[in-house]
This record gives sequence, C-alpha cells and structure tokens, in this order.
Amino acid sequence: MVMSPAEYAKLQRFNAYVGARLRVPHKLHGDFVAALGGDEPDTKLRAWYAEVDAEVEISREAIVPDVWKWLDARFKAWAVSTAVDPEWAKIEAWAKG
Repeated sequence: MVMSPAEYAKLQRFNAYVGARLRVPHKLHGDFVAALGGDEPDTKLRAWYAEVDAEVEISREAIVPDVWKWLDARFKAWAVSTAVDPEWAKIEAWAKG
C-alpha cells in the first residue's frame, strides 16, 4: 500500500507502529513495552510488528474487528515462545492472567 507523507504522518499521531496493514496504537504499544521489559523492548517489539505485518500482508488475514484483542493474543504467544531468561517469567504470568 502506498500512502502520501501526510497520510503516514497522520497515522503516526495515533499509532506507535504503522505498517502496510498493521497499526499499533500508542497505548497498546506502551502496554506491550511494560509487559516485555528487559533490554530494548521497543526495538524488539518493532521488529516483531514488522514480522506480523509482513505475515498479514501475505495472508490477507483480517485484523478487525478489534486490533487490541487480535494483537494481544499474538503478543502473549510470541512473548512466551521467545522466553529465554528469568525476566520472561513475569511475561508468562501476565499472559496467563
């Protein structure tokens, strides 16, 4: 999808990540950063968002009606599956509860 710089800037006001199809609102991103913790959670999340966006672009999977629930479930699965140190134990607890 091609958008003008003005359209992109408008989307960035409301979203922490703007991809081809995925938009991650600032509040949701902040929740994920807090849950992820550790070193450079923002960088890790943005790389993960790009992967998810690419998958959705190829599959054409519908993100609607609620990106919050849709992405939250994927975040929890991703965060738990990538757990490699004790810092991730809090994410597992958060994901379960």
